[in-house]
Amino acid sequence: MKNIIPFIVNYSPIKKLAIIPFEKKPDKIYKGFELQYIDGKPYGNGYRIVAYRKDSYVDVYDDISLQFQEDEKFNVAEKGLNRHVRVAIKKAYLEK
Repeated sequence: MKNIIPFIVNYSPIKKLAIIPFEKKPDKIYKGFELQYIDGKPYGNGYRIVAYRKDSYVDVYDDISLQFQEDEKFNVAEKGLNRHVRVAIKKAYLEK
């Protein structure tokens, strides 16, 4: 018997993830960050920061070492993408 999943799943090669909410010390623009270490096709390897905004949009900061995907969608994040920028992320690491 075949199982049918009633939604579409897109693979993203995120190897490490950290979520940092700003509940105790709120920011004027952001309500939290999602730090990702990506390693795989089509991105290559490097860091990404998804910054969740108070206006329900997200800003995405990709390390310049990642291959930029112009048509990438971020519509799973409330209202979607506000801006997607490439930046130099230096001396970053995520530990267990």
